[in-house]
Amino acid sequence: MGALVAVLAPRLSLYQAPVSGSLDEVVVPLMNREGIPGLSLSMVNRGSIVTRNWGVANVESGLAVADDSIFEAASLSKPVFARGVMQLIERGQLDLDRPLVEYGAAPYLEGDPRIDVVTARLVLSHQSGLPNWRRDRELAFSFDPGERFGYSGEAYVYLQRVVEYLTGETLDAFVRRTVFEPLGMTASGYVWRDAYDETSTIGHDRQGRPRKKRKPSEGNAAASLHTTASDYALFLAAMLDDTTASNTQMLTPEVDIDPDLAWGLGWGLETREDGRDFWHWGDNGAFKSFTTGSPASGKAIVIFTNSANGLRAAEPIVKEVVGGDHPAFRFGMLDY
Repeated sequence: MGALVAVLAPRLSLYQAPVSGSLDEVVVPLMNREGIPGLSLSMVNRGSIVTRNWGVANVESGLAVADDSIFEAASLSKPVFARGVMQLIERGQLDLDRPLVEYGAAPYLEGDPRIDVVTARLVLSHQSGLPNWRRDRELAFSFDPGERFGYSGEAYVYLQRVVEYLTGETLDAFVRRTVFEPLGMTASGYVWRDAYDETSTIGHDRQGRPRKKRKPSEGNAAASLHTTASDYALFLAAMLDDTTASNTQMLTPEVDIDPDLAWGLGWGLETREDGRDFWHWGDNGAFKSFTTGSPASGKAIVIFTNSANGLRAAEPIVKEVVGGDHPAFRFGMLDY
């Protein structure tokens, strides 16, 4: 795998000092050791964005990862959707605490009265009681809504259906109008575009074998975002700069996970020495990603990989670039 991971990025000055050596000296050995074919990251520093790329988009083609390389964002889809939802709430089209069943969309789960109390707040903070995914089983509650934290992509799709009903738009059209276009995220989409055939990376399993690329024709608010590191950094910059009440609300704890970890609306939150940071990870199997940002410092980082081993590189890179201890890496669902 070492031959595949050529040093494709120039040496750079990182935005946080002190940092020993260059990012190349951290990333390349990690990729070689963990068998990660391609990696793209963007760093935000008070609105300034720097993107760096290493490795290949596909081990078979050998095409280099570049600034326009498309990755599956996986669960990094969720905070982007949440930002769009908060705009509906700002405009009074949706209420955080009104049961979703009252909005008139097609029933998402029938025969269990607990669905009648699920709200947007419970969905965005992962307290809906619904499972992460139903898989091949009939959808059923895992616990009572509001009882505790329980990560659920399924609940995000439920909220997506309500939003689509209210706006009369598909998920992709809704997020394009509320998030992508205002922020200039021109490469991002929740459904497949023909242009992605030229720029998309291919996921690889833990043995480095390329997997068949999924090309979603329908959006999934929890998992189907396709984007570039630099596009996602535009979203992170907006999260850092936005002082509106709804943005602040997204970054306010709704449910505690442990003494240093909580969940807000769309974001995981970690308490560090210098304040509270937001974070999220992504796992679509052969694509892994991670992002974190600090409103106090105005800095953020997003890491995209096209490998099932990708999260093994996240913590060392974040420690090198951001510094300090990050409780987020103790989160039980992170699959290394």
